Amino acid sequence: MAVRTAAVRRHRPGRGTHRGGPVHRFLRGRPGRSRDIGTAVFPDAEVKIFLDAAPEVRGNRRFRQATPESIAVLNSNGGKDVGRQAPDPLTAEQQRLAEEAVIRELKERDYRDRHRAESPLQPAADAVILDSTSMTLDQVLTRAEEIVRSHLPT
Repeated sequence: MAVRTAAVRRHRPGRGTHRGGPVHRFLRGRPGRSRDIGTAVFPDAEVKIFLDAAPEVRGNRRFRQATPESIAVLNSNGGKDVGRQAPDPLTAEQQRLAEEAVIRELKERDYRDRHRAESPLQPAADAVILDSTSMTLDQVLTRAEEIVRSHLPT
């Protein structure tokens, strides 16, 4: 808990997130992401989107990002290959077990983060909840842009 408290305090206004502070200068209007970005780090942000999806969908997405096949595609499409050969593709059973493990770990992390004493994982009261469970990446980006445009002055 002490580590979490120190991390949140380090990023709060007056300690780097205020206009002109190092975190604010780094973001320069770009979105920030963290499990408590809208409630603890930037509680006064003009627009807050709480992006969520079912754990099974999030686990599947994360698993697909890290499979040997995705590594091989990265290496064949100009990724920085430093001489490592992509591992052999996983069998269907290995994929199923690995994906189940990723989903289980996400659920455990969600539970820990939602029940921690210091800045628990929860949407800010003024956040727009964007459930991306049944959305494509393009749909999520389009909806997020709509939310931002609707909250900012024209």
